[in-house]
Amino acid sequence: MPTETLIDRVWGEQPPPRVRSAVHANVTHLRRLLVVTGAELHEQARPVLVRQSGGYTLHVDQHQIDLHRFRTLASRARHRSCPDSERATILREALDLWSGQALCGVAGQWPTLTRSRWSMERLDAAVALLADFPFAEPLIVVLMRALHATGRRAEALERYASTRTHLVDELGADPGPELQALHHAILRGDADPPAFGSAPVAVPALLPMSIRSFIGRRRELALLDAAHATSGAHPTAVTVAAVSGAAGVGKTAWAHQLSPSAARAIFGTGSGTP
Repeated sequence: MPTETLIDRVWGEQPPPRVRSAVHANVTHLRRLLVVTGAELHEQARPVLVRQSGGYTLHVDQHQIDLHRFRTLASRARHRSCPDSERATILREALDLWSGQALCGVAGQWPTLTRSRWSMERLDAAVALLADFPFAEPLIVVLMRALHATGRRAEALERYASTRTHLVDELGADPGPELQALHHAILRGDADPPAFGSAPVAVPALLPMSIRSFIGRRRELALLDAAHATSGAHPTAVTVAAVSGAAGVGKTAWAHQLSPSAARAIFGTGSGTP
């Protein structure tokens, strides 16, 4: 992707003053994330982001990208050769790949249009599966979210009303709390109703760049390594170690010389500083 296209899609008509520096910083961060996520893959299968011809190219197996996996599964389920006994299972597997809002946190015309197109694809898969399970509440949640995301609010509310009527008439029960919460959010006009009981996204714990040579403080390093190694001896106890000093004296560089497990414990927030 050309750098200019990347800038336009991420920042639109209001890029930051030093936009190319921002691009380089984000690319560096993304490369670190790719190293972490690809650590368990075979070397030839690891995703790599490279700079070439005035832009960037991501070399990655399409089956490692949820969107492509979703499309492959949805296509298999739609094919007339797919047995009816397998179609529902394949569609459920496809829909399970969705987690939260696509391109979350990215504003602008291109992200908005892209989110809308992808929501339509998700909507089509949910409708196909609902043909077999018309009153499965988890699927109705997916369908209502997709309808609301594509501007079809009235249809989302109609789906809730018909589902509630069926549940009351046939089972004498109201919709579950997740479906009710989504219904109230759509009535309020929430642009992106939060997922019911959704857990916060885990932040990858990235260690700062290692320093090739580090001299001194071996005694202190040994003490902290030993404290960390014995911290599991008492399951109910919490080991706390404080590293103090003026800004810029090398606290972070020193902590990075610890054993990998101890360093991971200190930098576990992913913030890059102890």
